[in-house]
Amino acid sequence: MDPARRRALAAHYTPERLARRLVRLALEHRGTDAPLLGGEASAPVVCDPSCGAGSILLAAAEALVESGLSPRRVLEEHLVGFDIDPAALVSAREALLEWGRARGVDPAPRLRLAAADALAVPAVEGVFDVVVGNPPFSSPLSAKVQRPEGAPVGAYVDLAAVHLLAAVRATPPGGIVCMLQPQSVLAARDSATLRRELDDLATLDALWGSDEEFFDGASVRVCAPLLRRREEPPPGTAAARQRVVAAPGAAARGRVGAMWRNEPPRALDDPGPEAWASLLAAMSGVPLVQDRGRVARVCEVARCTAGFRDEFYALAPLAREAEQVLRGLVVPSEGDREVPLVSSGMIDPGVLRWGTGAWRMAGVRWRSPVVPAEELARRSPRVAEWVERRRVPKVLVASQTKVIEATVDRGGGFVPLTPVVSVEPRHGLAPEVLAAVLSAPSNSALLWSRSAGTGRSSGSLRVGAAKLSELVFAMLERPEDPGFENRACDLWGRLEELAAGRAALRQWEELGSSLDELVGFPGDPAVVSWWVQRLPTRVCSRDI
Repeated sequence: MDPARRRALAAHYTPERLARRLVRLALEHRGTDAPLLGGEASAPVVCDPSCGAGSILLAAAEALVESGLSPRRVLEEHLVGFDIDPAALVSAREALLEWGRARGVDPAPRLRLAAADALAVPAVEGVFDVVVGNPPFSSPLSAKVQRPEGAPVGAYVDLAAVHLLAAVRATPPGGIVCMLQPQSVLAARDSATLRRELDDLATLDALWGSDEEFFDGASVRVCAPLLRRREEPPPGTAAARQRVVAAPGAAARGRVGAMWRNEPPRALDDPGPEAWASLLAAMSGVPLVQDRGRVARVCEVARCTAGFRDEFYALAPLAREAEQVLRGLVVPSEGDREVPLVSSGMIDPGVLRWGTGAWRMAGVRWRSPVVPAEELARRSPRVAEWVERRRVPKVLVASQTKVIEATVDRGGGFVPLTPVVSVEPRHGLAPEVLAAVLSAPSNSALLWSRSAGTGRSSGSLRVGAAKLSELVFAMLERPEDPGFENRACDLWGRLEELAAGRAALRQWEELGSSLDELVGFPGDPAVVSWWVQRLPTRVCSRDI
């Protein structure tokens, strides 16, 4: 397909091996010899509502023939496909007819393919036993999206999730929906309402995920939730949450078959739609951190904030190299006062590398980027005011990292450029205490369990202000402990010392255990080892 047309349709056709995996997952949970939803004993009707060139329908045809159906019957009775692109439908039709001819289907069968918008499939509600698909991936901000009526969809919800909801709504009770989704749908804040709607309509029986990039020209990592439409959905009731679905391959409502890459499935507790990302995290090797009981949250002792588009587009174009730099600090020049900007790349655990090296910011390499305060005030008074509020002692936290990477701005002179998070202490708390708490290995594991799938690469996650606010600060039983802040400051000083000397793994492991004890989590060697292995090599030596 022409790249421009592909972008316009948000279409990325499904590789054969991925199509086979999706179909196998769906049919194993549906059961190819299970009763039809109408009651007749037969194989299921499989629908791909965004069928493209037909790779998923071909995979379904193969699977259904292997179950004992004749090729003609499969083509005429058990496959249904829709697509908004007529050219794609022509390709799908030719592929299915060729598949049939190779198996002796003559004369040509009558195929059930039609040009239709997948989001209009509810008009034929009740027809499909199994819906398998690779829907368009795109932000509704960049596409004219027709959404299902009454869909709880915000501006930043990926179009693929809208298709998933439409498919579940179109499926009758007992039906199976298995659709590719960007992994971010499992964790994104803007998808939370949609996930709750899905949970009211269906049970999450299984989840498949991978860190492989399957689509040329699209650096997106995908997952496939497998949802079973509830028989009697009394939304929100305890009975609905604990239901056992009496159908082949189904499990208790409280368990999910979690599959990573080609590994065998693991039975994990269903954490509910607010925490589906924790399944992805566990599948990909993040150690589970158990509930620590009554705890305080970071938001109770600090303000977590990050700039948004307005701040970025006001600050980045005004950036220039500082005229004078002394020991990593700006020496004010004559005229405009200069405000130093910090990007995520300049932040390592315990180290702020502004003024050293070359760091990418807004597509340009910088060593000591600053913004003239007076010019900023002229161009954007609101952003200038926002900048002044950030000029306090604080913790700066990088985004798109493997673990939480924090550094302390003791003088309060630096300003975070989107998406760097500024964690500003309240109640006279020292920023070193906050930095030590945020750096505890268990808090990185907790953040992964809440944000897995949000990163730009498979090994990173988006560290956002909202999620940092909810992390564990300390046990509520400890706030009057006069030694707590002293211990936290000592541990942070040790972290800065190790980072400056690029210490060995063993030293970091000892520190990691102490940091976890600080936040009330007894040192778990598995959590600490996982954390240490993900520290950047600029601060942690892998040499033995």
